Amino acid sequence: MTAAAELPGAAERDAAIDQVREAAEADFYTAALAVVCELATRAPTLTTDDVWAAMQQLTATAHEPRVLGAIMRDAAQYAWIAATDQFVASTRPACHRRPLRVWNSNLYGMIKEKIVKDWTTMPWIAIDTETTGLDLTTTKIYELAIVRREPDGKVSGESMWINPVIPIPDELIRKFHRTQAQLAEIYAAPPFQIAYWWLQSALEPVLAGEALLIAYNGDAYDLPLITEEAKRIGSDFKRPAYTADVLTLVRAFRPNLPKKNLGAACAHFNVAPGTAHRAEDDCRATIGVLEKLAPELPHDLDAITASTLSAGARHQSDSRRFGYMLRSYSDTREHRERLIINYGSKMGCPLDKAPLWWIDEALNNPKCTEETRRALQSARLRAPRS
Repeated sequence: MTAAAELPGAAERDAAIDQVREAAEADFYTAALAVVCELATRAPTLTTDDVWAAMQQLTATAHEPRVLGAIMRDAAQYAWIAATDQFVASTRPACHRRPLRVWNSNLYGMIKEKIVKDWTTMPWIAIDTETTGLDLTTTKIYELAIVRREPDGKVSGESMWINPVIPIPDELIRKFHRTQAQLAEIYAAPPFQIAYWWLQSALEPVLAGEALLIAYNGDAYDLPLITEEAKRIGSDFKRPAYTADVLTLVRAFRPNLPKKNLGAACAHFNVAPGTAHRAEDDCRATIGVLEKLAPELPHDLDAITASTLSAGARHQSDSRRFGYMLRSYSDTREHRERLIINYGSKMGCPLDKAPLWWIDEALNNPKCTEETRRALQSARLRAPRS
């Protein structure tokens, strides 16, 4: 037990930190945690003043400044830093020279023993899937793409059709403009097991720590879906440690972007999107977005993968509760959790602002989870009638 944990009132303090942590904006949390890891690789000690200075360079702000206490505690749990009994006066005017704890870096000493892996100088392996739906328990993959970016910027890759065994819904065929020729190729394609062998071979450099796996919304969708498909063929697929979800990074470093889907990110970063909802083009677009965002990100491989995993877990928690229809947002100004619509024409709209017609349509959606149904029924009582 650390000296800090033995202080009187430690349990109350930890409970307060937990509350602040739960109310933290996920995007700010992700960026700040990555910054702490990056700072820990550069200096033997650090304080929250150092973190704030780095975050200001990213123009990132938090409604609740105390969230840094929770972030430092989480970084300590990752063993990146360790609390000391030393304090220094804050140099931030808003803190009025309040004493700040000094934290020792556990990563700084490691740098002297080994070279920190810089993911920007490693190959990136992007994956993307096209599927028969959104429910992870029943959805099947019918296209898989794997695209590799070399450190010199050269990009190469391909995709393959997969026989999903079940029919692709008509609405998805129309939405994604699948032709009859494409459908014939899909239903004549090899089963998932062939694609899975290909994927395993392509991911060998990632598992060896020699490449970075990337995907857009991979932590919430593509990777869990591959895990489910692998179970059906008797295999055990786990998310590789060196994985970065580019959607999570866009959320963290472009929090004010109105929409954060791949098309919106491509438009924001001036990246050619290719043909939307074709797996290889989506992989190439994901690589393009990460290339534009890379100068703003910590270069340490451990920092970038750990920070996206933590934020991804928060979004996956919403997925378990609400399926794909809603996601939660901690509104620290109003001190309450708000629900945001996560699909369709009202994506991004707060549920408490949704019109009655939309709520009624959502209630009739067969994919509506029980918790989603309760939230919709509650919102319906207050919904505008127009």
